[in-house]
Amino acid sequence: MVEALQKQGHTVGMTGDGVNDVMALKQADCSIAMGSGAQAALAVSSFVLLNNQFSVLPRIVLEGRRVVNNIQRTASLFLVKTIFSFILCVLTVLWMRSYPFIPIQLTLVSSLGTGIPAFILTFENDTKRIQGNFLVSVLSRATPGALSVCLSIATAYILYVTQWIPMDQAAYQTICTILASVNAIGVLYWICRPLSLVRLLVITLCAAGYAGVMVFVPSLFSLAALNPMQLIAAGAIALGELFVLSLLQKADWNHLYARFLPSFLKEEKQILAREYACEEDRDC
Repeated sequence: MVEALQKQGHTVGMTGDGVNDVMALKQADCSIAMGSGAQAALAVSSFVLLNNQFSVLPRIVLEGRRVVNNIQRTASLFLVKTIFSFILCVLTVLWMRSYPFIPIQLTLVSSLGTGIPAFILTFENDTKRIQGNFLVSVLSRATPGALSVCLSIATAYILYVTQWIPMDQAAYQTICTILASVNAIGVLYWICRPLSLVRLLVITLCAAGYAGVMVFVPSLFSLAALNPMQLIAAGAIALGELFVLSLLQKADWNHLYARFLPSFLKEEKQILAREYACEEDRDC
C-alpha cells in the first residue's frame, strides 16, 4: 500500500509498533513509531512518540510546514544573489571590462536585501500546506530577480562603455548598486506576497535603509555623487528593471524547471534512499 501511494505521487506516512511493521516503516517517506513498540520499529522510524499519543502529530506537522515554508522563502532571497553573481562573473570574463561592484557595495545590497529580511522572515508562523517540489519552487522564485538585475546592469554597462551618458567607473558602480538595491526590494515584495503587517514593515525598513545610506552616508559604501543626467538614467533603468521583473514573474518557471529537472530530482532521491538504507543497516 505504501509503494502504491508513492507511485501515485503521494508523500506517505506510516505508523506502527511491531516487527511486522518494519518494512512499511522503512519504505514510507515519514515513519512514526510508538514509544512502547518493538526495538526494530523504533530503530527504523523517523519519529518516536514516547508517550504513545497521536495528539502531538498535528503540532509536529504544523512545525514542519513552518520550517519548510520559511526556508523556502529565505532560500529564494539568497539564491537570487547567487544566480546573478554567477551570471555577472561570466559576463565579466566574456564581455565586461571589470566587475560592476566592489565588495563593500555588495555588502550593502546583501545585508538589506537578503540577510536582514531573511533573518526576520525565518520566525514567521507560516503553516500553510506545502505544495510542489522544494528545489523547483525556490529556483522559480529566484530566477526572475536574478535575470532582471543582470539585464539592468548590462544596460548600464552599455551606457558606460559607449559614454552616451558621460560617467566614470565610480559613477557606473554607484548606478549598478542602485539598480541592485531596487531589484532587491522588488524581489522581496514579490516573495513576501501576500503581505502581512510584519512583511510590509520589513520591506519598508529595508527600502528606507537603502535610501538613508545613499543620501546620508554614501562614502561609507564607496558610492559616488551622481549628476542629474546620471540620476535620470539610473531612474529610467530602475523603472525598466521593475517592469521586466514583473514580466518575468508571470512566466511559468515552475513548469520549465519541472520539465528540465525531473531526471536530476529522481536521481537525487535514489541516492538519498540508498544512503538512508545503508545507514539503517549499520544501525541494525
